Amino acid sequence: MARKLSDSMPLERQVVAAIDILRSAAWFEHVREYLQKNVDRKYETPYAIGKFIQPETYGGVSPGFYNHNMWPKYAAGLHCPGQATLAAVEKVVPGATAIYDASVWAMLNIVNPVGDQIDAGLRTLQVGVQESLYVRKLLGFDRYQRRKVGQGMLSSLEGHAIGLDSLAAAVLLLKEACEAGDSKQRFRVGLSLHRILLMTCVSTPVLSYRLPLIAYFSLFVFPLASSDSLVIDVPINEFYEMTSLLSAYVAILEDHGVIRGENAGPTRERRRMLAGDLGMDMQFGFMPRLKVAPGCQDPRAAGHVASQTIGKDWGLSVLRRYGYVDFPPESIQLDMKTAYDKAISAAPPETVHKSCR
Repeated sequence: MARKLSDSMPLERQVVAAIDILRSAAWFEHVREYLQKNVDRKYETPYAIGKFIQPETYGGVSPGFYNHNMWPKYAAGLHCPGQATLAAVEKVVPGATAIYDASVWAMLNIVNPVGDQIDAGLRTLQVGVQESLYVRKLLGFDRYQRRKVGQGMLSSLEGHAIGLDSLAAAVLLLKEACEAGDSKQRFRVGLSLHRILLMTCVSTPVLSYRLPLIAYFSLFVFPLASSDSLVIDVPINEFYEMTSLLSAYVAILEDHGVIRGENAGPTRERRRMLAGDLGMDMQFGFMPRLKVAPGCQDPRAAGHVASQTIGKDWGLSVLRRYGYVDFPPESIQLDMKTAYDKAISAAPPETVHKSCR
């Protein structure tokens, strides 16, 4: 993604370029998955897939066109397929164009105003996601009454973090909060969005293009999910590592019968891992890093960040060695309290006094 984006580009162009990378990669992975399941397992590489679908663009079949083969670039999201390519693929992989033109890309685009996406976009999402967003008993009558955006709705969305639908819905809720100027809601949605992104990245076929997806959210989405005092910080490499750890732990816990296998269904069992139901090592290790918002003078924010950073580092250290520690040891709890107290004591007295009013 960094190869296509430039700081000199306007934000709108950067976001559009990033979305094009994601939709091209998602389209290619759908094509690859379909061919491997329904045609032949040998169609795994961009070279093999391109030669199967567009043999005329390969040397030896039509000399002089070899260098025009674009399939490795489609796979990496570095080039968008044209209409001729989309049509050629659609003949072999029915429904592939729908992936490329899906409504989720407009929802994920953070510079698109919410507008009619609330009505038109949300209703195109999978049933489980719609039931999280709307009053369920009314959907059977084709009535779409929005639920209040609270922890209940967000938890329900987290239970459907498979594919991109829940992720797109959460981004739309974040954009809605931004347009309303509601910083508390932005942060609340952002925390849920962090969990949804983490679980989405271990689902197939998103797992195959999770790195550019993580980069997009780190660069463009999470900077919006801040309160007046706290910012959600998503280091790209660390979050990528977290997806690998979560994927490994899902397999381990399913094998041991601790959680139920979910395959392509709801992600409620995985959410239990992130919510602390299966140990605070996972809860701390998979939670987001936080930073103090620029300009914030509240020492409690600095204390919270300092304390949570120690908890986060401890949780990750446990996960990295594939250990199991249900509750932070006393030394870690003491370190967390000390870090909080130190941050508070470092603040000017007048600042502490104001923040406690």
